[in-house]
Amino acid sequence: MKTTDKSYIDKKQSELFEELGIFFAFNKQQFEEGIEKAGGVEKQGKYIDVGHGMCCPKKNLKFLLNGMENIKANWEVDREQVEQVQLIFVGIDSWNRPVWKAPDQRAYFGSVNELFDYESTEEEVLKKVDTYGLCYMGDHFGCEPMGTDVPDQYFI
Repeated sequence: MKTTDKSYIDKKQSELFEELGIFFAFNKQQFEEGIEKAGGVEKQGKYIDVGHGMCCPKKNLKFLLNGMENIKANWEVDREQVEQVQLIFVGIDSWNRPVWKAPDQRAYFGSVNELFDYESTEEEVLKKVDTYGLCYMGDHFGCEPMGTDVPDQYFI
């Protein structure tokens, strides 16, 4: 299992959002400020709530969806060229979570979505857990039960 730097996706999403007049708002004041910064309703037209605070001009929704798909597709191609860290399976921790470690680093990754018996093998775990199901567990084995924010140098 491997992990890569996430700055590529962050940069591309920010560029796409700015180009399409997309912003995030969690209250009326933020919404009004976002519309003003994006050029106003006259320029962008009606806005729709896409979810999780994302506000998108209705006319740009298809461009947003296509743009996000393109970012993902390009990242998957470019990902092979980015320096990757091979994660090593450590085992099942006391919370019954599968845990991997980045070699030569104090960084542990695991899954909180799937729990396993203590005797489970790496092969059994990999049948149910993929890269997208991992979260950062901290700098020691058996730590935070729900994982923590992933450090900037990693994208899982």
